[in-house]
Amino acid sequence: MCAYGEQDYRATCKFFGKNDAAAGTAVPEPVTEFPWTGSVFGLDDLEWLAARSRPLILAPVGPHNAGKTTFLAASYLGLCHGARVEQHRFAGSFTFGGWENLAGYMRYAPEGIGPQFPPHTANTAQRVPGLLHVALRRTDGRLVDALLADAPGEWFNKWATNVVHEDAEGARWTAEHADGFLFFVDSEELAGANRGVARDDLFKLAQRLAEHRDGRPVAVVWSKADVTVRPAIREQVEARLKQLFPDARAFPVTVRQPGPASDAARQYLDVVSWLLNYRSERLPFASLPVRRADNPFLAYRGVTA
Repeated sequence: MCAYGEQDYRATCKFFGKNDAAAGTAVPEPVTEFPWTGSVFGLDDLEWLAARSRPLILAPVGPHNAGKTTFLAASYLGLCHGARVEQHRFAGSFTFGGWENLAGYMRYAPEGIGPQFPPHTANTAQRVPGLLHVALRRTDGRLVDALLADAPGEWFNKWATNVVHEDAEGARWTAEHADGFLFFVDSEELAGANRGVARDDLFKLAQRLAEHRDGRPVAVVWSKADVTVRPAIREQVEARLKQLFPDARAFPVTVRQPGPASDAARQYLDVVSWLLNYRSERLPFASLPVRRADNPFLAYRGVTA
């Protein structure tokens, strides 16, 4: 049934468009140009998005193979299964292609191949992480645009050792412009044979982030939480992170949690919920890396006091 109530709308609805080509009239090809491609965002994509709302940049920070990309993919799959970010409804995305490039690895393939982990984020020469977009609608009707950064762990390894390292420019960009951080603690590494080295490297990165966070929220994500970490190591890590991030909250996450997909995804989306709620109560925001638009309409940012 069409919007006007016509059952057989093709024959009876006066608003239904007839096929002009059948009557011999040439029908021009429709041309629709969008300012997005569906892929992950770069800096050029932020200008027009920032014209409708101030996007929040949430940045996973952690070493190589700590589970940052898996976290992003699992969060998206949770939204696909109907899981919700607390006090928000999913309202779309301009980077569905980018999300699917990650999430496709965690789905069952038509050939019956089981899910697997997404590949590690490539350590490229780019200076800005890929930004995955999700739009959320708050219960009060306000729209929130969130951008989740997908950065390689090698950037943060270099940044922790040498803050001005040429290969750490992407990490410096993330530290400057993120509105909130997800600090990843790799349970598997802390439980392995090199747990002492992993702990010390983790402390270096945490110290570096603490020096640059400037009051912005930090969620501590214990990834691969199904792996048991020795109590002594865990207590050392918890004590040090509590010292560096006294207002942080810890979240254990694992892809091996049994139960419905929407329930399993709740652990991931709870992290996003906490960061969004924390951010909404505290100002100011980090600097937004957007050049001023040439178009006066797009350049408008509201009246300032």
